[in-house]
Amino acid sequence: MRDVRLVLPDGRTLRPTDFVSSATILRMGDSAGKLDFYDAVFTVPTDAFSALGHRWDTTTLADGPYPVTAVQGDISVTRTVSVDNTAP
Repeated sequence: MRDVRLVLPDGRTLRPTDFVSSATILRMGDSAGKLDFYDAVFTVPTDAFSALGHRWDTTTLADGPYPVTAVQGDISVTRTVSVDNTAP
């Protein structure tokens, strides 16, 4: 395996933090002297995150269905989320 990279949606290419050269070959396999796995670690810049999130403490709600709506401009989507705070 060689030239490990992660291409972001905006076109930027990231290399693993231990990247040396795109010519470096990582020999994979179960034979002696070969890697069983390669744990590629990437440092993703904060400006690459464009998703939005919301913290919702469902422990304060009664068990049951709740509608959740996402809106972007004039487009909206509603889904039902089931809250279950009852221990098994």
